[in-house]
Amino acid sequence: MNFLGYLSFLMAIIFTVSFIICMAVQQIVTYHSIIEKAREFANNKYIRKN
Repeated sequence: MNFLGYLSFLMAIIFTVSFIICMAVQQIVTYHSIIEKAREFANNKYIRKN
């Protein structure tokens, strides 16, 4: 493989890794917001009971 082949292979790996990292961060943020909403809902529900 020539230099251009190595360069394009390296760029493909970099883009793939960054895409996977961005997806993981997005899932973590979404999960965190869902947990916060559930916590607020549970707190409001318990406050209304008492």
